[in-house]
Amino acid sequence: MSRGVGVPSSAELKERISKDSDPSVRAIGELFLGLGLEPLAHAKNIPDVGEIDLAFKLQRNGFLFVFLIEVSADSYDQNQKIGHFFSRWSTQNNLDLILKEIHMAGAKNLRLYIDLSRDSKNCDISSVKHHFGKPESPNHVMFKDDVEYFQGVSRSIGKWAKSDLLSFLRVPISQTSLKVNAIQFYLDDIPAFCFVCDVRTLLDSCYISRRLEDRRGYQRALNEDRLRNIEKDIEDRRIVAFPNSILINCEDVLASPLAPPQDCPKSIEVTLPTSYCSCCVVDGQHRLLGFSRLDEAELSLRHLPVVAFQQLPLDDEVKLFIDINSKQKRIDSNLIEDLKADFHWDPSTNYREHTGRLIVLIARELDKKGPLRARIFFGGAREVKQGKITLTTFVSVLRENQLVGGKNHFWQSDPTSEDIKEPLYKTKNFFSSMLKVFHADSDAGRFLLGNIGLRIIFRTIQVLERNSRAGTAIETAKFLEDLHSILSAKVIAELETLYGGGGGLKGSNRIIETLQERFPTRYEQIEVDFRRLSGVNVGVLTPISPEKST
Repeated sequence: MSRGVGVPSSAELKERISKDSDPSVRAIGELFLGLGLEPLAHAKNIPDVGEIDLAFKLQRNGFLFVFLIEVSADSYDQNQKIGHFFSRWSTQNNLDLILKEIHMAGAKNLRLYIDLSRDSKNCDISSVKHHFGKPESPNHVMFKDDVEYFQGVSRSIGKWAKSDLLSFLRVPISQTSLKVNAIQFYLDDIPAFCFVCDVRTLLDSCYISRRLEDRRGYQRALNEDRLRNIEKDIEDRRIVAFPNSILINCEDVLASPLAPPQDCPKSIEVTLPTSYCSCCVVDGQHRLLGFSRLDEAELSLRHLPVVAFQQLPLDDEVKLFIDINSKQKRIDSNLIEDLKADFHWDPSTNYREHTGRLIVLIARELDKKGPLRARIFFGGAREVKQGKITLTTFVSVLRENQLVGGKNHFWQSDPTSEDIKEPLYKTKNFFSSMLKVFHADSDAGRFLLGNIGLRIIFRTIQVLERNSRAGTAIETAKFLEDLHSILSAKVIAELETLYGGGGGLKGSNRIIETLQERFPTRYEQIEVDFRRLSGVNVGVLTPISPEKST
């Protein structure tokens, strides 16, 4: 729908931006569109004044802000072009003309020059510094590395990266808030407030303090894998609540007057600022941003526990961040694996968790009796880890090599069954056979029962299982005898070095290579490149009989 005679609609402007002949303008336009800003102009020319590449507006709850943008990827005389852009559009008459032309007369605005030919760390803009730092003239430059950063964050968390950008550009914020029931308490002499808030409000009002340009940010970069895992766990309802609060520092006063320490903890009503960039996340960025790609309608229904501080000085904010991240003790991952096994997981929706549970149940049985009796570390309070196989390693080597679970589930006929009899038998049989050949207290035995050795040997077992399905089978007992003949101290040292440079894959390939050199007749047909193997139904859960699995 048109906004007036000759005035392009938002949809028309988006289409024009997507078809701009300059890929740099297209990229910046798509970035701002992806952050949820509404286009106001594209290649807008003001006669006798000049042209701007793009204009966008940000609007919410009566707050209106306009971005006037020039984009250049041409490295020639960039500082001169930056100076011309700011001189032209900082002149009040010219500024009034462009704002009137895009129907934003009188709106708060920011002039943004985007230099895609240079990085912020290796450019000299001293000759145009006089255009920056004046409250009455909000002019900013972004460079190639700045843009790449925000493009990356936008890919990770979508339009919620907007707060990061607004914080970076120091966009003045509006004053909006809501009343929240909270508990006031003190951390040493610092007043704090505990409450529960919906995720939509938090995503809208919070920003992350990162080290960008000359900012004294302190937060680590976003871990995209961690975000993706949290998001998936939330969607699959594996996370129903977070066990600890996110910590935020609010730029406005939450409560006045404060309750004195002797009256706390005390129930109190606080005024939570909800405008853009009004709250800085001190701890919990991944927990909050893990919700970022959920349907927006669902965000108001999701809630997080919050501990908020009011107007905490930056030095205290950074110190708090350091204290949290240097002194807190994470829950032992072995204990987490053990605890997760106490829940029943539906294999149709939580196949990985279901598989992990089966492997932990196998580990519990083997730790009670048999070849691995008292050899597995579960993370219990009174357990000693030294010299034991960690539960996380045990789960990893069986699951990641698809012996239990995965697409091939080599040691189980039915991967959806909760009956562990078959995979327990095969796992126990393998360790029994291995310890008959390698004494646990020998150098080779200690290596094979250690973290590195287990990952290498089980990767090798996966290779043999895949080859077996493809028609080249080698008996487990014979393989272990052959392995014993080649596993000298020199080879063990080499395998440990290879593991450090490439994990179990390189170590496993080296074992097969050495066996092929020593026993060419038996191992010459073994293929380590899975893509070359025929007869393997990768991706199909095809039951196999127990006698074919070893």
